[in-house]
Amino acid sequence: MTSAKKITVSACALFIMLGFMAGGVSELWEYENEATNIAEVSAPLPEPEETKPEEKYILKILDGIVVVFNESDMTRPIIVTDIYAGTLRHFDREQLSEGIVANGEFELQTLLEDFSS
Repeated sequence: MTSAKKITVSACALFIMLGFMAGGVSELWEYENEATNIAEVSAPLPEPEETKPEEKYILKILDGIVVVFNESDMTRPIIVTDIYAGTLRHFDREQLSEGIVANGEFELQTLLEDFSS
């Protein structure tokens, strides 16, 4: 191979290598830019809102049936169930005669499901 061809081949190889390197640098620059954009877009999380206290419910027996009162108004039930006191265990009837407090709707639903099964 002549020296002119060697120089030409070497120059082509050099340009190809520079092209690969430039591509790698370009991808790295884009990755860093993307990471910066993500950091800029990410805002601090909002402060949690004050949680209001859960409502309290009172479960009692009224006319032989389990009923639910809102703690703030014990004059009339908000739920009249189809759960008869006679079908419950003695312990549950005693507790219901005094009133069972349910803190929130989840606890209320859990108690009602327990009594109905």
